[in-house]
Amino acid sequence: MVRNMAKLTHPNPEFGYAMIDMNDWATCLTLDVIAIAALGRDLGIIQKPNNPLKSAYDEAFRESPRKAAMFFLAYCRMEWIMDYFPWNLDSRDRAATLFLRKFCRDAIQDKRRSLHLTPATTDTKTPDLLSKLIASGTLTDDQLVEQLLSILAAGHETVAATLSWSIYLLATHQSIQDRLRAEVRSSVDVTEMDIEDEKMAELLRSLPLLNAVCAETIRIYPSVPLTPRVAVRDTSILDTFVPKNTSVMIAPGALNRSSRLWGSVANKFTPDQWINHDTGTFNSHGCSKSTYSMSTFLHGKRGCIGSEYAKAELRSMIAAMVCCFKMELQDPDEPVIPTGKIVARPCAKNGTFTVKIEHV
Repeated sequence: MVRNMAKLTHPNPEFGYAMIDMNDWATCLTLDVIAIAALGRDLGIIQKPNNPLKSAYDEAFRESPRKAAMFFLAYCRMEWIMDYFPWNLDSRDRAATLFLRKFCRDAIQDKRRSLHLTPATTDTKTPDLLSKLIASGTLTDDQLVEQLLSILAAGHETVAATLSWSIYLLATHQSIQDRLRAEVRSSVDVTEMDIEDEKMAELLRSLPLLNAVCAETIRIYPSVPLTPRVAVRDTSILDTFVPKNTSVMIAPGALNRSSRLWGSVANKFTPDQWINHDTGTFNSHGCSKSTYSMSTFLHGKRGCIGSEYAKAELRSMIAAMVCCFKMELQDPDEPVIPTGKIVARPCAKNGTFTVKIEHV
């Protein structure tokens, strides 16, 4: 990943640095990683940013007033209103959706041919997720398409957003960026980093500041700050009766910054709260009293099934980038705000998130 970025981020010969749209790069990186994990295919999108798969997802997540209205109604469980308005998605959205479905169906057919599998096969030794799903024999091709659409979208978009936020926080906290670079370089040869190497994954899991930076980014900027739920039975929340079928909005973006739970650091980027002062090791709750104080991945049976995957991927990408690049904002004085209807990414007024990177 970093070798490809190093080749593609040619510094300005006069100034010695390059400017990149971090949101765009994050999408390329995470799509490449999820394609390997889910499909067993290296798409090389980081080398070919105009890849049609990336273009289709860019279109699918493109904001528009029509989409904003549809998402609002869906959140409020008022989808029935859409039946009374001609709110079909436009031709660009339809084309992107058709492409993504065809891509998933072709990937399934290619995988079946390469493995010589039938739906009844039970061999699950192959590493990628699609091979395992096919080998289970429990899903039809139509069901596999739906699963892949969810896996590819959720598996890249949320991590891409969190990676962009982590770079934003490190770019605005240079002393922490320097400390993190020193920690990673003292333990890892980033040129040998392999995302599929279990030993490397365990090594990165052992680095306290790296894990603290990841945890603090996930706390302050949850990629999905608002999540709808429906009560499946009569229940109560803080002694307030909640009848069955009531819509409930869970707000990780608010809970993760509650001063009642996080005290004086609730709205501050404070990675050191995740490091035990006496042992120097990483802890799982920061300065709060419980792991339930952070709800980015939610909890219980409806918690995010990809949380550990996301954390491992984020660790690898942050370690690789901070080890090889010094990162600063293009304009430190320009406000950066969360944008997006489902997944929140950092954006400046011009709609991009431009970062100055310098090889170090």
